[in-house]
Amino acid sequence: MATLKYYIRVSKGSENATIRVYFSARRGVTRYAQTPYIIPVKAWDDDKGTISQKAKYNNTFTFQTAQKIIDNLNEIERRTFAKFNEDSQYLPGGWLQDIIDKYIEEQAKSKVKSSKPETLNKYIARFIREMETGKRKATKKTKFGQYEIEYSKGTIKNIISFQTEFNNFQELRRKKYDFNDINMDFYHDFVTYFNNKEYSPNTTGKHIKSLKKIMTAARGEGLHTNIETLQKGFKIMSCESDTIYLTRKEIEALEKLDLSAPKDAELDICRDVFLVGVYTLQRYSDYHRISKENVITLANKKKAISLRQQKTNTKVVIPCNAKLTAILTKYNDTLPRTYSQMVNDNIKLICLRSKITHKIEHTSIKGAKRVTEIVPKYTLVTTHTARRTGTTLLYLDGMDLYSLMKFTGHQTESEFMKYIRVTAEENAIRLSKMKFFDESVEKSKKR
Repeated sequence: MATLKYYIRVSKGSENATIRVYFSARRGVTRYAQTPYIIPVKAWDDDKGTISQKAKYNNTFTFQTAQKIIDNLNEIERRTFAKFNEDSQYLPGGWLQDIIDKYIEEQAKSKVKSSKPETLNKYIARFIREMETGKRKATKKTKFGQYEIEYSKGTIKNIISFQTEFNNFQELRRKKYDFNDINMDFYHDFVTYFNNKEYSPNTTGKHIKSLKKIMTAARGEGLHTNIETLQKGFKIMSCESDTIYLTRKEIEALEKLDLSAPKDAELDICRDVFLVGVYTLQRYSDYHRISKENVITLANKKKAISLRQQKTNTKVVIPCNAKLTAILTKYNDTLPRTYSQMVNDNIKLICLRSKITHKIEHTSIKGAKRVTEIVPKYTLVTTHTARRTGTTLLYLDGMDLYSLMKFTGHQTESEFMKYIRVTAEENAIRLSKMKFFDESVEKSKKR
């Protein structure tokens, strides 16, 4: 497993030190190099190998200086692993130092390259273009190191959506914003703009996250030194969605609904695709594209679905139950082509016809207001309801969290539990099945 570590070597009596780099490619193959960055010894965190969050700043070592150094160290680390992943065998003695020197040289050239610097709006356009062409890649970190991968369609879509909102905001304010205009005043104004459009905190937070990503990348490329987006107040807001799941009886109603008439052909396809989402516990971006290449046979001769999730690049393997197998057989193991809005629209009609019409209380946040409404349940069903439904039903059946997370692809229990939609009574019923609550066992012991 390749690892990279920053450290400082302190001369006796010196208050400052140069940041150095240690890179271990594998056992017996290590490379050392030196960066041009000098910091106060007391500002360094040996355990984390970076500048301490508790570092004290002064006129010569400012917070801006520290953040710029951190950005540069992150870029050096990214370039090192990218170079290593290209060719992990050819590592001459000066390999690591050459990577650092080349980066410093590029930075120096960029400062004198153009008398007319790139604006924020032009950078956003280039950022998107390079994501789409694959020139700009995302860095993924794992316990085995890190690697670069092309941005997913979903991530690119989010940045393009941000660009549209940012352009609309600028048009409304009759001003073109540049890097140095992005401050806390801008943040509050931008959030107010979203609130006036009655966007949810999650949607607003998604756009703030895109802006912070762009500002960080541009700062790393030497286009600005603005660190306002790093302030605690420049936060990515979010709230837990008041989403629903379908009960087992409701799923059975969907399964039994007669859609055999020719006029219901599209509804039949959408119902099947939605149910595949329930049976596999996957996101729509993954379950709607299942084809023959995803169908495998396990060692125990059982049929299963194997896929790599688009959002997280996590590989998941889900055994097929009889109902999933029947749907796959119906379409020769390749689901018909659908798109998200098509399924979102049709699944509501399907649920209506399945008599999932009882009214429930639904709370949402629109803008800065909490809105509670009483609405028919079918109106809240979306493509993502399938994933929540499958996860919740298996949880209620007693499946352990570790196995469930292997199916859903979640890395943390806290993130996974957001998918579980269980009432206190449903949870009590689930727990009552455990031996601890089995009265018959207690009675037999007394005898």
